[in-house]
Amino acid sequence: MLEARHFTVYTDHKPISFAFHARKSNCSPRQYRHLDYIAQFTTDIRHISGKDNVVADTLSRIEALEAPIDLEALAKSQASDPELEKLIKEGSSLRLEKLTVPGSRTPLYCDVSTPTARPFVTKFFRKQVFKTLHSLSHPGVNETAKLVAERFVWPKVKKDCREW
Repeated sequence: MLEARHFTVYTDHKPISFAFHARKSNCSPRQYRHLDYIAQFTTDIRHISGKDNVVADTLSRIEALEAPIDLEALAKSQASDPELEKLIKEGSSLRLEKLTVPGSRTPLYCDVSTPTARPFVTKFFRKQVFKTLHSLSHPGVNETAKLVAERFVWPKVKKDCREW
């Protein structure tokens, strides 16, 4: 769709806007391959500051997106989850309380130990939560784990994110 068409890429990544005008001898082999690939489409790359880049700014605000899972189904799953039951009975560092979260009519067990209540995710829904949040922008391992852990909770959430 982009081949044989002239277009301009606007980015808030200032160094790349100068990359095609710099000496190629200053590039690492990886950088050279990346620039070569981009050059197949365009070399017209212009800088636009982050605050002026409204489209990218909007796309980066994932809080406005809908929940990555059906919260009503999660509530039903929580009702019969042995792992959650064990955490409630034996205690943990999580402060689990039943709350009604936005987007759900049924109360969910949420961790309230942080400023934002994070729903407890049962095993059945964990991979779905991970895939949904990871596919938004395909961040790296640590950023994906952070993204998930800021919004949801389950035992070993960061370990699971690294493995997936």
